[in-house]
Amino acid sequence: ATLLQPPRSRSAGGGKTYTAVAEVTMYDGYQHGNRTVCYIYPGDKLGKLAANGATGKWLHLRGNSGDCNGKTGFVYNEGELK
Repeated sequence: ATLLQPPRSRSAGGGKTYTAVAEVTMYDGYQHGNRTVCYIYPGDKLGKLAANGATGKWLHLRGNSGDCNGKTGFVYNEGELK
């Protein structure tokens, strides 16, 4: 069982990390008209940031490896990130 812990910092997103299990795109925003920032591939690591307005399946993330390494943006996660 996974134990849920409260976020350590609101601005840091609590230190949660994700690993991509499928290809997904990172965008500069979460609304219509957003633009591609970079592409995430299986095995890439990402860190969660404060939501910054994102809701539902949208996540505000920082790339920790791969094409998105060091870039921040928004990802619509439909199971591509675990």
